Amino acid sequence: MTKTPKFTMPKMVDGSPQDFDEASKAHALAAKILWEHERDDWNSALVAPSTYLTCLALELFLKARLLERGYSHKQLAQGELGHNI
Repeated sequence: MTKTPKFTMPKMVDGSPQDFDEASKAHALAAKILWEHERDDWNSALVAPSTYLTCLALELFLKARLLERGYSHKQLAQGELGHNI
């Protein structure tokens, strides 16, 4: 029986770039855990969830960089960006 790693989503404190970076790291870790399970067990169907988590981790990372460059939370959530980053 494999040991399941502890995984805790960080809480957004103030919506800072650091908060987005921590959330990005957490999603990337979750994707890694699922991908390793998929790699070791070819009968599982975890490719889509691990891909989704990887994409979300990248989105959060990029949004942290945009916040550092002066974008507002409103700009990140609406209009031209949203999930279309």
